[in-house]
Amino acid sequence: AVFATVAATLVVTYFGYHTWRSKRAWRTFKTALQQSGESLNLAPLLPERAPDDANFARSPAFLALLSKTNRESTGLPERMRSIDVPANSSAGNSALMDWNRQTNSPLHLFVGWAGQQSSDGSGMKRQEDAAAILQGLQSQSATLGELAAAAARLPAFQVSTNRDAGAVLRPVREPILMLERLHLLFQVRACASVALGQNADAAEDVLTGLRLARLARQLPDVRSTVRVQGLLTRSLQPLWEGLSQQAWTEPQLAAFQHELAGFNLLADFTNAVRRVVLAHIEVWRAIPDSTDTYIALPASDGGYLSEPAWQLQPRAWWFESCIELHNVGRDAIEQVDVAAGRIQSSIGWSDLSGLPLDSPSQELLQQQSMWWGAYPASVAFAQTSVNQAILACALERFRLANRVYPETLEQLVPALLARVPHDAVSGRPMIYQPVGEGSFITRGVGPNGTDDRNKKASDDWLWTYSTNTPSAKE
Repeated sequence: AVFATVAATLVVTYFGYHTWRSKRAWRTFKTALQQSGESLNLAPLLPERAPDDANFARSPAFLALLSKTNRESTGLPERMRSIDVPANSSAGNSALMDWNRQTNSPLHLFVGWAGQQSSDGSGMKRQEDAAAILQGLQSQSATLGELAAAAARLPAFQVSTNRDAGAVLRPVREPILMLERLHLLFQVRACASVALGQNADAAEDVLTGLRLARLARQLPDVRSTVRVQGLLTRSLQPLWEGLSQQAWTEPQLAAFQHELAGFNLLADFTNAVRRVVLAHIEVWRAIPDSTDTYIALPASDGGYLSEPAWQLQPRAWWFESCIELHNVGRDAIEQVDVAAGRIQSSIGWSDLSGLPLDSPSQELLQQQSMWWGAYPASVAFAQTSVNQAILACALERFRLANRVYPETLEQLVPALLARVPHDAVSGRPMIYQPVGEGSFITRGVGPNGTDDRNKKASDDWLWTYSTNTPSAKE
């Protein structure tokens, strides 16, 4: 009895002390936020409800893709549901990231999506594979045309009207996945059209892909910023292929450049960090006062996170987790200089140890430590790639007007560029290397932050077309 009494007293004392300490830390934290003018209110960071007639997600063409009973469009939706869109895979396995290795897309891998068979399955007969893709999609051209027109006309993509943590941590998944599949389909068709010299059709599909990426940019969920980075880097494949063949006209290049200039992935990253941090805090801060005996946290895959230890620890510890996560988010944002177009690497894997986060949340908060080369989930790589594509469009416009590429990038300003885009790692203007009269290299310094052009091994991020130039090593 004495032992039981002592044990119970120790337990009560332990929980009482930690509850008092954690609540005191929480009060101090909220007071400091109030004094600095910050808020933990998530709702202002989430989009207002969009009218249905301005919402691509509510357009008849897109709703028909989601419908499982609409017989007129059953063929395309069912076919698209088989399309795999690995947004976070490495560059070597990610669909339509071949431009980073200065190669054309492997169209033979996509022939089956169009309901056709590759001529030999090896990719050696590229034009035949391209023709098979276009032939297979011909019956769906009207539907795809309606979707392209809606993407150009409608400014919003909103799949939920929730303005709480659920909008960030538990999004409506099927419409988002369908948007990713639709984007990939348009870009594959664009590559096939470029291969056959149908450049006007290809240009429209490239623009549609960029517009779909713009629509996806409005989604507030955890995966939003990584998703847009993946869509954009895929959109660059048909753009690169057309540039490598000097297939685009000046108006087409100007249109591509205009769409690309509308993306600021560094700003999107900081905004996403704020949303995700506040969404988790909204959930966690309610746990200490909750009467629920079981603790389960929402996960972005539609499931829940739960650990046995959460049921045993003092509930007021969740306040300390809120404080720790807020500090991690603040540190991540401080590494980004949006005005200078630069992101630095400082946050480490250990900074999130012990915090109850799902994988997408961890991936977002640790993008500064993802320096594994050409990786779509790296905001530094994605922003550098977009900047290189903008430069490539301006350089080709200069060549069309002057028959040669410029000697320096400053010759593009101000007629073709307001300013020279920066390398997102170094924060300095992109490195430009003319290669003879018919080619060039734009070079991002890559993960190590240095120009490796004179080294045998390089992690530089290159945009070039000549097969004789060095390729980026991951």
